[in-house]
Amino acid sequence: MAISLSKSRKQRAKSVFFAIWTAIVAVVLAEQFIHYYGLVAFVDEWQFGVFGRAYPLVGFLIPAALLASPGLIFFWRARTRSSAERLAGATLRSAVVFSRMLLGVAACFGIAALLFWVASLQVPGDPDLDQRIDLGKPVIAVPVEGPTSITGSLLYSQTAAFDQSLLFYRKSQRFAPIINPGASQSDLQFFVELPSAVNAESLREISTVRGILQRNALPGELVRLYRYAGFRVEPPYYVLFLDKSSISWPQRRMALLFFLISMIFCGLTLLQRRRIKRLEKDPALQIK
Repeated sequence: MAISLSKSRKQRAKSVFFAIWTAIVAVVLAEQFIHYYGLVAFVDEWQFGVFGRAYPLVGFLIPAALLASPGLIFFWRARTRSSAERLAGATLRSAVVFSRMLLGVAACFGIAALLFWVASLQVPGDPDLDQRIDLGKPVIAVPVEGPTSITGSLLYSQTAAFDQSLLFYRKSQRFAPIINPGASQSDLQFFVELPSAVNAESLREISTVRGILQRNALPGELVRLYRYAGFRVEPPYYVLFLDKSSISWPQRRMALLFFLISMIFCGLTLLQRRRIKRLEKDPALQIK
């Protein structure tokens, strides 16, 4: 006769607590990942200093593992039992609960990946907009998101390149500030994404750029880079992207990141299931 594996209220509470805590950690770190600050930015900059580049999956998983690990005490802490049989039964029940928790976390990250992918298909702003901004003239109205053309002086000497990779997926972008020709170069409010084929000489001739305007959409890494270089970049600032694919890249990047994390937790679930099968074969779990 096998020992019953039904979960007690205390075990359910442990599982629910850990799942909620993991979800909170994931949401907080996702916010830091998108806007590049906090622990995620710290780990990424440490990677830049040590390896010369940053790995997004590592920058997300290390803080996540550190913040979520205290909850594992509930599953790993051994309790004194009156007999080896009861200890083995409690171990098996805890292993089953932990397996279900891992599967739940994998499902949550999978759902989040799907939501980010769906969000990447949506381009904010009015697609029929034909907004024209001349930085040589006073900007009276607050710019709105959508198709826009900007006329100004392109600071090609301050072009910043941003290479991102996640496993086999790689994307390279270049951004440059565009300002009022007679204004100070220390305060930057408008940026444009540059085509990869454009060289420095041709940039000198560019005065009007057309694309899709987005508010506060410059990658957080580049915001910090410009600030470290002595420029003032404060919200609201605007980025003119070349096309819809450039705008949706951050969401697609998050979707891919969360999908990979979901697969990692699925792998951990399979390993835990194998452990459960070994525990089920333990003679102490069988009542003679």
